[in-house]
Amino acid sequence: MSSASPGRLLALIRSGDQWTRQQLLEETGMSRPTLLARLAPLITGGLVYETGPLASPRGRPAQLIRFDDRSLRTLAIDVGHTRAQVSVTDIYGRALRTRQTLVDMYEADAGDLLPPLLGIGADLLDAGDPHERLVGVGIGLPAPIDPRTGAPGRKWIMPTWQKYPIKERIQERWAVPVVLENDARALALGESGMHEARTVLGVKWSSGLGAGLVVDGRLLDGEDGSAGDIGHIRVVPSGPEPQCRCGLYGCVAAYASGHALLEQLNLHSLGEIVQRNQAGDTAVDQALTAAGEHVGAVLASLISMLNPGVLILSGIIGRIPHVVDAVSRQVRATALSHSTAGLRIVSGGLGEQAASAGLARLVAEHVLDPAVVDAAIVASR
Repeated sequence: MSSASPGRLLALIRSGDQWTRQQLLEETGMSRPTLLARLAPLITGGLVYETGPLASPRGRPAQLIRFDDRSLRTLAIDVGHTRAQVSVTDIYGRALRTRQTLVDMYEADAGDLLPPLLGIGADLLDAGDPHERLVGVGIGLPAPIDPRTGAPGRKWIMPTWQKYPIKERIQERWAVPVVLENDARALALGESGMHEARTVLGVKWSSGLGAGLVVDGRLLDGEDGSAGDIGHIRVVPSGPEPQCRCGLYGCVAAYASGHALLEQLNLHSLGEIVQRNQAGDTAVDQALTAAGEHVGAVLASLISMLNPGVLILSGIIGRIPHVVDAVSRQVRATALSHSTAGLRIVSGGLGEQAASAGLARLVAEHVLDPAVVDAAIVASR
């Protein structure tokens, strides 16, 4: 393995639990002076530390070297259609402190909504140990995120966010990298870490409908960031009603999204749907079954094409057992049997922390990338 730079050496150290200098020398082929030169900035930068001596039957005990993950923190801001969650996590995406607040992404101006969320983030960071170190901020938004520009798209969902300097406003408060991602894709990435499958399809089903595909641990974003936008796949060929929020007719979101279900049932919150389902409300059960059949038909087509090992249903609607069962029945009745023979269809295991875990993972992948680590070391000299 070539580990010529500090960044690449860090990647090697992170691949194992702990190393001795001798093991690193053997693995990399470096000379001892070169290894010490590469380790020095990693130790100084708080990315690597010595844990203590390894017991040895004879001779001098070897010092163990580990990735220093003890104080590294990310700030994950998961913004949905009606609710936002701000979390401080460790570098692995495990939430340490979390707060939720209500939002209205269809009406709120970006300049009015983002600053209070950053204020919550600041409060959560201040509540931690003074030795904690923020390494990056991840923000999930209910819109396509262009991978080339990092900016949100689709004006009809977030009309004031298109040209708003999101990254710049965040970096005015914290001088760290900022990563933007679609909220459903972030959720899929977070949930994928719970499963040993090469291909994972995750669905966020709350006020809206979205999905993410993770292959070999990598999230698919598509050409312009629209990958996973399943809510606007047509399930009914013609209108006239109901009309989707996108302005078209026949979209699955117009029939099965949380927003559509609230209109159908004349209810006021998604939590009320969950409560009535748990109480055995027949009207709610019938609406969820119909919604599950619509979404299941869409997912069956995707499964026939993508052949995932796991389909994860998450979000406040997606995690309802009645919904998981309805989707599962429809998928297995519609998709080709060889596409579903090994398929597991499960409810999301991370609950409301799924997107935060995915955002933290994206931040970690960026800030610990060997090239980024090397550039940071050069800039600090």
